[in-house]
Amino acid sequence: MITHTLRHALAPASAILLRVLAVLLCVLALCSWAPAVSAHASLVASTPAAGEVLPGAPTQAQLVFNEPVSPLVLKIIQPDGTAIDLRQVQTLSDGLQLSLPELVQQGAYALSWRVVSADGHPVGGTVIFSVGTAGASPALAASTQPGRALLIWLSRLGWYAGLFFGIGLAGCRALNAARPGARRLGLWVLVLAAVATLLNVGLLGIDALDLPLSGLLGADAWQAAGATSFALSAALALAALGCAAATWRVASVFARRLAAGLAIILRGAALAARGH
Repeated sequence: MITHTLRHALAPASAILLRVLAVLLCVLALCSWAPAVSAHASLVASTPAAGEVLPGAPTQAQLVFNEPVSPLVLKIIQPDGTAIDLRQVQTLSDGLQLSLPELVQQGAYALSWRVVSADGHPVGGTVIFSVGTAGASPALAASTQPGRALLIWLSRLGWYAGLFFGIGLAGCRALNAARPGARRLGLWVLVLAAVATLLNVGLLGIDALDLPLSGLLGADAWQAAGATSFALSAALALAALGCAAATWRVASVFARRLAAGLAIILRGAALAARGH
């Protein structure tokens, strides 16, 4: 019985899914055709410069990016491998100005930075410089979180599935083009997409702060994500999913079409707010 219902529910939805996949493939093709376009913020200059050997210890450092950024995690790793968090940070129009602690050791230092770009994505890197004499780069703790990366990918897949497939089914419902058996499928897709949207917020936070998955249980990750553009995008996406769900709950044809139209508009706003 369940298999029979799903077969009838998927029949009208399969055409929509194929169209959505075709559009996504076209978008990916266009993105790969324009490699010169930078998707996120990137470091264009620094003071001290990468590889520079200074006669004396600097008291300040500057990072220059190709677009405005907000600081997340900034550290200086000393030649002996000890790390010092950098708390005194000034945000400039083209980057960050950092106040450095007293650097008394001779050798190579690593200025580790992690920022969030204008599109809400965290990016990071390291600038190596030396004081007094060039030395071997200090050991950096490798960030290996394969489980986090996989969960981020899956949650984003669920997010896009809800925004396109779930709202697409709601549009069919508004136009009386969906079969009765599609209701359960459509609602389940929207519920899963709402869960994925909330999970995306927390995952963005732990990715920004480079935390393990257990960081989802703390407030820091959610606060970091709330300061990015994705917080607004997620709120608009939840509103869009709610309107799409309403198309399956109301009997009036006018109300269904109004809810579906609002869902499509809010979906576009959610994607635009994210910066893509």
